[in-house]
Amino acid sequence: MRNPGLLTALTLAWYLALIAWVGPVSRPEPLVLVRPIALASPSEPLDLAVNVLKAADRLYAAQIGYAGQHPPEALAWQVIARSNVADSVFKLLAEFPNRPTQLYALAGVHRTDAAAYRELAVRQRALGGSVATVVGCIVSTVPINPLVDQLDRGKWTTELLIGRLITTRPADERAAA
Repeated sequence: MRNPGLLTALTLAWYLALIAWVGPVSRPEPLVLVRPIALASPSEPLDLAVNVLKAADRLYAAQIGYAGQHPPEALAWQVIARSNVADSVFKLLAEFPNRPTQLYALAGVHRTDAAAYRELAVRQRALGGSVATVVGCIVSTVPINPLVDQLDRGKWTTELLIGRLITTRPADERAAA
C-alpha cells in the first residue's frame, strides 16, 4: 500500500464498521458518594454544625492532609462563627464534656467575648492533660497549656476563620512567647 490516504480511509472505515457492529456503549450511572442534604429550615445548618463539633474526636486545623483539605470540624466552626448567635453557641459548646469540642468553643469565644474567654482558658489550663490534633499532615497529641497559649495569641481562631494555615518562622514564635 503506497497511498497513505487510502490506508487512512480504510482504517476509518474499519473503525466505523466496528462501532456500528458493537453498537452504542451503555454508560453506568455515576456513583454518588455523598448524597445532597435537603435542609428543612434556615437554622438547620447551624444545628448540623453544632452536631459536627460535638462529635469531634480531635482538634483539626483549618487545613489537613497533603492537599490541605478543610475538615468538617473547621467548616462547622466557620458556620457557627458567622452566625448571629455565635457567642451563645460557643459558650454552650464550652460546657460540652468532649475536650476537642471545648477547645473549638474556646477558639470561638476568643473571637466573641474576651472576658469569658479568659475564664474558660483558666479552666482549660487547670484541667491540664493533652488533646489529639491534626495540623496539616502532622497527627500528634499536644499538651493543653501550649495549645491554650496558641489560642491566647489568636492563632487557632484566625486560622479557622480564614480557612487556611498561617505559617510562622521560629523566631516569630519565640518573640510571641
